Amino acid sequence: MHKLFFPLPMTYAVVQLDVEGTLQGLDPDAEALDAARALRPLKCLVYLRTVLELPFPRNPDFKYDVYVVGPGLRPADEARCITEDMCVPIFPATDHPTGRAPVHPKPEFPFSNCYHWFGPDTHVEVRIKQDIYDAKDDEIHVLLSGVGQVHMDDRNQEDTYRMIDSLARLKAQDNPTAPDSPREPSIMDYPYDHGLEHDADLWDCDQSTSDISNYGLDGPSAPECHVPSAESDDDTNLLTSNIDVFGMARDSQRAMIPVVDCWLHLPAHIKDGEIPDPFAFVHECRALSEIVKELQARQAKDREDPAPASSVGEVAESRGATVLERLKGLPAAAMKTARSIFRVQ
Repeated sequence: MHKLFFPLPMTYAVVQLDVEGTLQGLDPDAEALDAARALRPLKCLVYLRTVLELPFPRNPDFKYDVYVVGPGLRPADEARCITEDMCVPIFPATDHPTGRAPVHPKPEFPFSNCYHWFGPDTHVEVRIKQDIYDAKDDEIHVLLSGVGQVHMDDRNQEDTYRMIDSLARLKAQDNPTAPDSPREPSIMDYPYDHGLEHDADLWDCDQSTSDISNYGLDGPSAPECHVPSAESDDDTNLLTSNIDVFGMARDSQRAMIPVVDCWLHLPAHIKDGEIPDPFAFVHECRALSEIVKELQARQAKDREDPAPASSVGEVAESRGATVLERLKGLPAAAMKTARSIFRVQ
């Protein structure tokens, strides 16, 4: 019988940051470890929207784009033109300020007041560890249909356009002497990392258009973009060197994507009426990504500017003395050999 070694996209899950798993293999220094210990990972209810790479069995983890699920309506943020109605209820929740229809997962969602929250601060990339994700006899895995996801994505798109339009009006009010056609504000104008990888330099078009396209908002007013042709010998050829079609690249950027524990039987990890604030999880993920980024920067600097030979010798001698201190009590001949090995008097 085949086992499911990765969770299916379009599944609801409970996730929790795995700090040790994220730092594993990175040779973290004391500064990174101290910063990581300050994190207090909390569980979060999420929707596994998309797996971002082919899940090969030999890989220890897999990249996902996850959307948070929150208790009740989404918190408003006037500064970013985010309103509380920018969400979709998950049945059996039905209340919504504008009467939006809820999505209907199968089987029925086990919590009574949950909503898909929208906005650039409501989804992140994570790495989910390889495990066995088959449902046991007493477990229920809740999934959303393709129709439900399209409904949710359409509402997300509506809200994103609404945020952009509102920001444009605010900008025009703040700067009435600006040209008649100012650049439209983009998702990147928000002080949040929207979590989607992109490289606007590959496209000969305005930055804001590239940002909006990452949200699937290629509206009729979007300016045309020039895509390098397949015949081009340029190193930035989209069809050869810059698109990781199958998500198989293993680079330093991947290390900055947090590793999480993932559970699909929701009631075993979260109780109805106690749905956690998902923004705490989002902030934890970004804090851990920053820890890894800063660690990599320090390690790169060390490689470029290695310690002097004398310093290396002092460190080796110090470590040797520490080892000998622990070996006290051995026969004299053994201690003499150890001193010779570590070159300590």
